[in-house]
Amino acid sequence: MDHAATLQEGKGTRRPSRALVRVLALLFLGVCGFVAPLRAGEPAALEVVTDLPLTAALVASVGGAEVKAGALIDRPVSPHDLALTPSLAGRIARADLVVVTSAWLSPWLIEAASDLAPGAPLLVLFGRGARPSPSDSAAGEKSGSRAAGDTAAPSSGATGRLPEAELMHPWLDPERLARWPARIAAALGAARPDAREAFAKRAAELSSRIAAQDRSIATALAPYRRVRPVMSHDFLAPFVRHYGLAPPYALAGADDLPPAPRRVARARQLLASGAASCLLVTPWDVSALFARLAAESGRPLIVVDPVGLALPPDPELPGRLLAGVADAWRRCAGAGG
Repeated sequence: MDHAATLQEGKGTRRPSRALVRVLALLFLGVCGFVAPLRAGEPAALEVVTDLPLTAALVASVGGAEVKAGALIDRPVSPHDLALTPSLAGRIARADLVVVTSAWLSPWLIEAASDLAPGAPLLVLFGRGARPSPSDSAAGEKSGSRAAGDTAAPSSGATGRLPEAELMHPWLDPERLARWPARIAAALGAARPDAREAFAKRAAELSSRIAAQDRSIATALAPYRRVRPVMSHDFLAPFVRHYGLAPPYALAGADDLPPAPRRVARARQLLASGAASCLLVTPWDVSALFARLAAESGRPLIVVDPVGLALPPDPELPGRLLAGVADAWRRCAGAGG
């Protein structure tokens, strides 16, 4: 775990200056020139850098022994920004492949990879290589781009501006998540053609497991589709949409906005009447306000990690993350009677 990394919370996304990135690039590209000869005789496992442990777990599952995958963000705090340190810049500079989960969540990594690892392929799983517009929801994949990404509209057929959580937490739609292993396998296979078939086989198996879990969760949640929680903000939008759940009542319009007083008053009414069953918050949204609302109403306060930063960083992380969200929704349903 790299504790030198500093994450900024509550003020939206703040990216490192390009000047700083260029200085780090010069430093570490120079250092790599001295380190490379020492590694020349070693077995070549592909070094893959990702933003999130979730994505590193997907890469590790597809890559097997041929790949060494690691995430730059590895602590249970808001992941919307990262201050690059020399050690993190070095990891990016040495990468054989950089995988970005969402262009909206991690635009800083796209910019850093362009300066620190200009020769390494860049795979953006959701969004495009440059920071995209939230209304760019139905553009599809951009073939031939160094950073082509899955920007397809939600499976419900919605178009226009997507909710923030669709952009920031796209993996919470299991149908979308199940498409990513094949994309990862293709990127790894381009770098290691000798292992292309093994990558493709593992990717197909992983996608099948995700699809099977998706069916299991759909069955488990079917009785609870009308349950309505109060949330800090709408951070589970892809999950709610995919499983046809009742829209939650959000206290804020985005994760970097404070709860609106009129929404707080309305939430009190919903909780008191039983129209809302519980409060669901992220680990970094827990505050005295939510504790007070829970105490006043007698409704439980349930913490949900939509990113999986508190989970063990192993290949089972994606499945545990989805199962954890589903379990939180069922707990909310039980609380509501």
